[in-house]
Amino acid sequence: AEAAELCVATRLLRSRSSELRGDLGRAISEVLYGMHFARLIASSAVRPGQDCGIGGTVAEVQLRAHPDMKAWAAMRRRMVRLLLEQGRLKAAEGHIKQGLQECDRSHDELTR
Repeated sequence: AEAAELCVATRLLRSRSSELRGDLGRAISEVLYGMHFARLIASSAVRPGQDCGIGGTVAEVQLRAHPDMKAWAAMRRRMVRLLLEQGRLKAAEGHIKQGLQECDRSHDELTR
């Protein structure tokens, strides 16, 4: 799990570096890689028969009980900001809607 967390942190740093160089496309792909690693971390922390609830559809999501919700939300916000900087309003709107749906389906009061 520590290695996966390090991968997430590394991808976010690479995303920031790409953004500072003006390569927003690469910055977005680094955030997507970070989100992928966060899904792996979350899915390894749940009990059998339950779903981590990250990045799934409404029918797939059963649980949001992992410690990385704050990091996941930060990556989602970063993705929206980068998409807005690129002028991709529809894609940003989609991420906003998905993030709100994830929060609505959560099982803890802090996330809601």
